[in-house]
Parts: sequence; structure tokens; C-alpha cells
Amino acid sequence: MLGFSDFFNTHKAVLIAWLVFICLLLPMISLAKDESLPPHWSLELKVGRFESALEGWDTYYDENPSQFDIGWSYEIFRPLEIGLSLGRMTTGGAGDFPLNQSIGGEVDFMLVPLHVSLLYRFVLYENQLFVPYIGGGWTRVYYRQKTEDGKKFEGSHDGSHLKVGIQFLLNSIDKRRARTLRQKWGIENTYLFLEALSFVAKEDQIDLGGDSISLGLLMEY
Repeated sequence: MLGFSDFFNTHKAVLIAWLVFICLLLPMISLAKDESLPPHWSLELKVGRFESALEGWDTYYDENPSQFDIGWSYEIFRPLEIGLSLGRMTTGGAGDFPLNQSIGGEVDFMLVPLHVSLLYRFVLYENQLFVPYIGGGWTRVYYRQKTEDGKKFEGSHDGSHLKVGIQFLLNSIDKRRARTLRQKWGIENTYLFLEALSFVAKEDQIDLGGDSISLGLLMEY
């Protein structure tokens, strides 16, 4: 495990309080500095490695699955965003599994987390090369397990998530291409980003959550 879940659970109250503080107060300061900045939409695509919090994961399943996500965000203010992202992880394995107590033979398992986030980006000025950010919010995780004899076990759990990351502005690398993207497609900024995310979704002592490290591309309109 990445250890991010333990950090989240231990410092949850402090992290939530800090997130609320920066999301409510700092955007007001930024807005006061420049009221002319219009809101923007953004689209992100990311891929990473997911490590499940399920007890016995290494026993039941072949490997930690790859994670693929697509997300959309709306900038309320320049640094403050509300976003929605949808992910997918799949893997296979064999043996018993905690969600349905006892299964034999080969199984295919899929997780689909849906995250609704409030995110604060530490944007101090336009064309800032590195932009760190922090976010969190509500999560709903859908799961499906299919056995080799065709039986399906599926459902969903609610939870929460916390994420931190840093974005690197690509416009400065190729200004000509950035200008073309702006003129033809309306893409104002393009970022490469690295993100660590942890989510929890517990029910009956079973946690469908986990940790992930992802690399992604974000396009701002």
C-alpha cells in the first residue's frame, strides 16, 4: 500500500478543515484581485496504478490493476474548481472473496469509482509553470465480480476521497502549438500532471477504497 489511506484516516479532521479553509477564503482573495477572469471548463485524462484497501487482495487477485480515468471540471473562480471524474479498474483472480464470503474458481473483478470533488489550485499568476493543488469530496464506488460459472455479484458503496497533485504547464514548451490549439480548438492551457489519490468506501467492515498514483493530461477551455 502507498500509506496514503493511513495518513488520510489519521489526519482526516485536519485535512478537511484545511480544505474547507482554502476553498472558502482564498478564492475570495483571488477574485478581489482580478474579477475579469472568466470561468473555464477543463477535461482531463489520466492513467495510473491502483492499490486496493481490501483485506487479502494479494491473496485473491493476480495484481494491482491499472486505473483509467476521465474527468471534467468547472472553474468557479480561477483557483477553485468543482469536478466530476469516472474511473475503471479491472483484474482477475481465484479463491474466496470477502464481498460474498465464498467463491471458488476464476473470477473477474471490476471497480468503477465516481468522484465529485472541490479542488483548489494554487494559481498565483497566469502562465504559472508549476501549479500544485489539493481536493476532496464525495465518492461512490460501483463493483462487479463475475465467476467462471457466470454468477455475478455487484453493488455500490458511498465514501469520500482526498487527492493532491502538481500540474506542469506545457504551453511554454511549444508556444506555436499552444497558439494553434487556442485558435483552432479553444484550448487555452494544456497541463501534464502527477496525482496521488486515496478514497474510502466502507460497508460492513469491507473497504472498496484504495490508493492510486496517476499521470495525466489536462486541457483547459
